[in-house]
Amino acid sequence: MKNFKLIIITSFLVSFTASANFQYLNESELGSSTTGGNAEATSANLKQTSTFVIGKDKYIFNGVYNYAESAGTVVVRNWAIGSRIDHTTQKKLDLFVGLNANGNKFSGYYERFDVDLGAKHYLSKPKDENDKNKFYVELGLRWAKENRVNPDSDFNDEIIQGRLFIEYQQELHKNFYYDFTLENIGNLEHPGRYRGIFTASANSVMTKYLTLKLAYNATYDDYLSKEGLKRLDYTYTTSILANF
Repeated sequence: MKNFKLIIITSFLVSFTASANFQYLNESELGSSTTGGNAEATSANLKQTSTFVIGKDKYIFNGVYNYAESAGTVVVRNWAIGSRIDHTTQKKLDLFVGLNANGNKFSGYYERFDVDLGAKHYLSKPKDENDKNKFYVELGLRWAKENRVNPDSDFNDEIIQGRLFIEYQQELHKNFYYDFTLENIGNLEHPGRYRGIFTASANSVMTKYLTLKLAYNATYDDYLSKEGLKRLDYTYTTSILANF
């Protein structure tokens, strides 16, 4: 395992120093809200994505943290971190491998670890990093392992899944664009059990580096292993994006 990590790190450094075609992209997202009166609640959401482009390869690192408290009680706390390598094989075709970890005890698991392997096909590819128009489809396999809140669940803690991801983003004006994503993760061992994730956002560019984002996220989870949990979770968020 140590040798494998050393090979990955060495390969990254060699690619970095050997290639003159290097680019760094960053997107940081911060949102929060406070309500009072009959119901008191506070919430915060953080998201960070860093991308290193070296030749035909993209090294992507991301992290997410969401927290909400109501009447002194924590009602939302989830996190996710991940890394991924995309390799361009053709003009509109990428191959990727990803490693992810996330946790959300309110959805029935303490930690979940994923390994993704698949392909990404662009139906409409951005011309450069400033082009907001894109439309692509990802198809792949995922190996997942969970540490569940309810260990007596009839769900296996290790499962093989099929993954479909679609993103469509369109620029309506140089200072405004919208984005839709749809993700379906199906259990290949137990057909009919799946997790569906839908997001929609409206983005208003305020300055060269700052964007105001209004977003909706809905997750339908048929993998839930804890009795009494609702299968549909949804959130509305207002946040600021920093791009550089």
